[in-house]
Amino acid sequence: MTRVFSAIAIAVTAAATSVAASCADDPRLVGPCFTVHGRLYTANGTPSLRVWPVGTRRLLGIGPGDDREMIVPPTLLTLFERRPERRVYGDFEVCPFTADRAGRMRIVCIESYSTTFIEDDPPEP
Repeated sequence: MTRVFSAIAIAVTAAATSVAASCADDPRLVGPCFTVHGRLYTANGTPSLRVWPVGTRRLLGIGPGDDREMIVPPTLLTLFERRPERRVYGDFEVCPFTADRAGRMRIVCIESYSTTFIEDDPPEP
């Protein structure tokens, strides 16, 4: 389990060096930005950073491409540098790179956020 989180931490840390300046100005967007209240977390697979809108069965993957091209505020990634298993709850202003399709993860970027709660797993013995 620790190896999985270590690999995710490396991907998230590497992504911090290529964070774009603004999500809302990206020409690849397919629709207007919107706000979701959700849980941001790291996961195994691509994209490794995801938002679960609370109260839904949907997932939003942070993109637009692979993990080297995540568009998020740099301060948000710092929350995961030492604790990749961390879960961050808050309001996220996201902008879509893909259309909303049932049964598919929608790819978005994060323009801004406000954190309401940070949840950490207890440390391993």
